[in-house]
Amino acid sequence: MKKYFYFLLTLLVFAFHSVVSQPAGLQFGSHESLIDQRTGLKLMDGKKLNVNEELELTVDVFFNRSPKHYFGYILRIIDDSHRNIDIVYNYKSKRFNDFSIIYDHQLTPIKFNYKDRRNALNKKWRKLKFKLDVKNNEISLSLDDRTYSYKVENGISPMKGLKFYFGANNNPYFKAHDVPPMTLKNLQITSDNTGYTWPLDEKEGEVAHCKENPEYNGKVMHPIWVKQTHSKWDASFNETIQSGLYSFLENGSGMYFVKDKNLYRHDFQTSETKKVGPFAIDLKSDVRNRLVKNGNKLLVYNLKKDFVYSYDIKSQKFEKFSADYPISQTATHHAQWFDKDNKSIMIFGGYGNHEFNSHFTKYDIEKNNYTDINVTGDKITPRYYTGVGYGKKGHVYLFGGYGSVSGQQIINPENFYDLYEFNENTSTLKKVFTWDTPSDSFVSARSVVVDTTDNQLYALTFDNHKFKNEITLRNYDLASGEMKVFPVAIPFNFSDLKTVVDLTFDTQYQKLYAILIEKVGVESQIKVFSLNLMGGFYIPELPKETAEIVAVEDEPASWNLVLFMATFSLLMVGVVIWRKSRKTIEDKTEESPQTTTVIEKTESVSSDVLATKEEPKPKSEPVVETVTIEEPVKAQPPKVKKSTINFFGGFRIFDSSGKDISNEFTPLIKQLFILITISQYINGRGVSADKMIKLFWYDMPLSKARNNRGVNLTKLRRLCKTIGEVKFLKDADFWKLEIGEEVNIPFFELKELLVKPQSRETLLKILEILDTGKLLLGTDYEWMEEMKAEIVNHLIETLYGYLTSSEVKLSNQEKLKISDTILQYDHIHEEATLIKCQLLSSQGMHSVAKDIFNKFKDEYESIYDEKFDMHYNEFLREMGNTY
Repeated sequence: MKKYFYFLLTLLVFAFHSVVSQPAGLQFGSHESLIDQRTGLKLMDGKKLNVNEELELTVDVFFNRSPKHYFGYILRIIDDSHRNIDIVYNYKSKRFNDFSIIYDHQLTPIKFNYKDRRNALNKKWRKLKFKLDVKNNEISLSLDDRTYSYKVENGISPMKGLKFYFGANNNPYFKAHDVPPMTLKNLQITSDNTGYTWPLDEKEGEVAHCKENPEYNGKVMHPIWVKQTHSKWDASFNETIQSGLYSFLENGSGMYFVKDKNLYRHDFQTSETKKVGPFAIDLKSDVRNRLVKNGNKLLVYNLKKDFVYSYDIKSQKFEKFSADYPISQTATHHAQWFDKDNKSIMIFGGYGNHEFNSHFTKYDIEKNNYTDINVTGDKITPRYYTGVGYGKKGHVYLFGGYGSVSGQQIINPENFYDLYEFNENTSTLKKVFTWDTPSDSFVSARSVVVDTTDNQLYALTFDNHKFKNEITLRNYDLASGEMKVFPVAIPFNFSDLKTVVDLTFDTQYQKLYAILIEKVGVESQIKVFSLNLMGGFYIPELPKETAEIVAVEDEPASWNLVLFMATFSLLMVGVVIWRKSRKTIEDKTEESPQTTTVIEKTESVSSDVLATKEEPKPKSEPVVETVTIEEPVKAQPPKVKKSTINFFGGFRIFDSSGKDISNEFTPLIKQLFILITISQYINGRGVSADKMIKLFWYDMPLSKARNNRGVNLTKLRRLCKTIGEVKFLKDADFWKLEIGEEVNIPFFELKELLVKPQSRETLLKILEILDTGKLLLGTDYEWMEEMKAEIVNHLIETLYGYLTSSEVKLSNQEKLKISDTILQYDHIHEEATLIKCQLLSSQGMHSVAKDIFNKFKDEYESIYDEKFDMHYNEFLREMGNTY
């Protein structure tokens, strides 16, 4: 009976959740945003937090996809003594793990990857939990049901004045703007049995409200609140176009369009429009005109006419072909898609002369002809306004439309609310679903978005029986058939021969784009609206007055309410029965089983579940993985036995006793020290007194500037004495460092190694220095850019010389390491990318090599603002085999 009660309770919670739960969260502007526009959340800015015994932090995280970089700080915890704990995210890295923890400037053994890296970013909210056990000197990090722990050998002392930084932060000692693409919600922190909660469910503003105490409210830089970005369509583009011609890019990130006899390319994310070249084609604006992308070519056709134009994007030249579509009288608003494998434009349905058709036809690009397709399987009624969506490879989905069983408009025309799957390989058609006829009739935009992983379909719909109209987004669950309506609509005036509605999905930024084209005179007006789906789709809560204006009829929501009420009634009955039977049942207490340390196995889930409705298999209980590392996998670096000045991996200075004194350098003293050191690296003399003034005290009278310079140089001299055998000297008018033999300065050692004759021993020493981290990581000053670039360019040239050397024999792994090091400093180094791809490909890692090339290509196009013309195979072939 108790089991029955808990079952009902669970069902009640599920039903209630389905009725009232609304996704929320704080999305972080990551590497796609300008460096000073990235998102950061800061907690405990005014009210500090101390930890004497135990700290626990939990948060729900949605790891987003990114077209650029994934590396960044999920969280940095800093105490008053500048001790840091960092949770670092670095998905897709070949050198580092997806998740790592840094404690007190040292990388801990807590380093692990997603359990299923291939499906890591599968639109899933994950529970991240960090725990600091001061009493037992233990740190642990959990992701979902896996836990990794590490016992700190030297112990953990209580932490005072904690600050918590998520994403970007401007802490002068721990400033960071490497932000992972993530969304956070349900943040909780418990310190010594006192808990605080930040739901992160705001709609606007720069405050993250603490539920327990407003004194603990957090500050947010450049917030992207999910409730705000997911609640409305944003108008993102409005342009007059020629001939009604447009075509989406393959990943949905932009589009081509024609204007004033020129072809343009528009990027949805950056809102940039670039002229591609002349497009001298004279066509009137017509909803039957279509522009289709085929590799580096664009095809223009109109089924009412007997022509097809082919335009080469590279050469910007046209070819015109004659081709006769056999049923051109019924071609308006036909469904169309491009079959990549067979290089064909596929066509279904259409309308004209009071008739609808149900023909499947293909235009073979190589043969330049239209042929009928003999389709087997289920029959589909003649129609037009059918939405097309791509599923898994070779499978296309046809959604809805308007037509009649007979094909005659005069005989009972109607709207159809069904879904068919078309197999391009077998030309087989299969009906997947038929939905009940709703009270508000509608047809679909030209395209629908099909997500075969989550069994979701998104369709833009409008009523083809109204002039004063609105475009409405509908979401269908293809496993259950449930339909939800997005309550914010896009108003427009509908005309059958003047209006085009379309939909595309940006797979990188997880955004839907609604396209509306309205013919105005001899031209057409195109409007683009975007809706953010990062973190998932949900129905926003609207004010009553808004809800009355926008038609929102969501039948499944009413079923949720029925489910909720029915479950509540059953629960009440269950409570009564349980109480009566409780007296006769003896409670049996079972001892909890001992936790076993196991490694979790993840079962792969097939995404092809659209066309069948099989009974779901019972889900297996999750296996909990608790990996406790009593001893480090790799011994911590030994304490520094001599003075060290290290610029790799950050700014790190150790005194003669091995103590880290980096934080004793104020921001200005730190800049002075770096300026003197890198100037000495470049010219051997150091930096002149005048240059110091020009850089740091240029806005002061000369006498005051000299006084400030003298004061700060005295402070720097004092700090140099604590380092050890480091003297701060003036030679003529130049200030420089004199380093004793007992002081370790890898920066100067690197300079000597870079000018030595090539040898394997020298190379390994160079790589050993560079392996500790990037030069002056996290330290960016405008005055330093050119000096740092000069050093880095010399470094890259030297490493590339080793990479292509015929004298120094290196293993493939060593060459990969060199390539990775070059790419760490120059992400779009073509030769290093090529060699890395060739090496990986030669080892059979073709998909990894191709992913690296695609990332390089995206970054190249982003930085240079121009297309990288070569495809993967062409890149490997034309660049030559250099390894």
